[in-house]
Amino acid sequence: MRLAGFLLVILSTVMNVTMAKEVVLPVKLTKDTLVPIVKLNINGKSQRFMFDSGSQTALHLPLDTLQQLPQAVKQEDDNLSTDLSGNIISASKYLLQHVHINGIDFENIQAVELKPWGFAYSSDPSEKLPPAQDDDLPVVGLALFKNHTITLDFAHKKIIVDDDNDFDGTDKGWMMLPYRYHPQEGLIITVTDQSKQYNLVLDTASTLSIIASGSLPEKYNNGNNLAMTDSDSSTLRQDKNGDLQILNVYLANPSMSNKSIQVAIMDNMPKEFESDGLLGINFLKKYKVKIDQKNQKLWIKPAN
Repeated sequence: MRLAGFLLVILSTVMNVTMAKEVVLPVKLTKDTLVPIVKLNINGKSQRFMFDSGSQTALHLPLDTLQQLPQAVKQEDDNLSTDLSGNIISASKYLLQHVHINGIDFENIQAVELKPWGFAYSSDPSEKLPPAQDDDLPVVGLALFKNHTITLDFAHKKIIVDDDNDFDGTDKGWMMLPYRYHPQEGLIITVTDQSKQYNLVLDTASTLSIIASGSLPEKYNNGNNLAMTDSDSSTLRQDKNGDLQILNVYLANPSMSNKSIQVAIMDNMPKEFESDGLLGINFLKKYKVKIDQKNQKLWIKPAN
């Protein structure tokens, strides 16, 4: 009996350790821009973060915060990036040798100085300016979880982080989906309009899914079907009523060929952006996405 009791204690301890590896992060979508917000506890200090899967840097933090973090080493070169408005952003770059976040220890994390970036659009014609983004809000990128499995479940307002690198959800309604990784742009998923395939970056910081007009067949850009804008800067294409021009695309998988994804057409997307567009929140509210970057696996299933 004592031996059995001892083994039970050991087993219980192992189970508790295993369960402790799963961390659930509640998600709140902002009212106007639908940007996902999570609370992270970094080295004992709790703070709100925007979750941006399109960022290839683990953390974007205010410069004074970076300078005060222990084991933060400033790098000699700056981080350069280009947003969808065509702006080039230069930011100080740091290596965080060790940081404790929501009960998980992270080693050798890349972080950069927080700088405003992005493309803003208002669907309300009465608004002179688009909804303002909170440029002071720090950002956490998908790169932070490169050694963990992360489940994006925005329909149920949560992100799950765990160490289940042997996940096989084929018997639970999950479908494995191929993806590739672009070192500057991020995780890329292939979609199709039933005649051509497009590479879209999974981007949780994008309210809309968008596609570059330059990637579309000629019939969409000759003025007969969709009116192009006259602007030289990045802009979302609209019809004569001011409504966005929408294209229906589908995941490049036969079992998902009847489930359309609406993407807005963007004219004059910066040439530095090599992918064809973005998969944004309108996609992520319809599907759960489980990503294992360590083993380069991705699963997807309808959220309901």
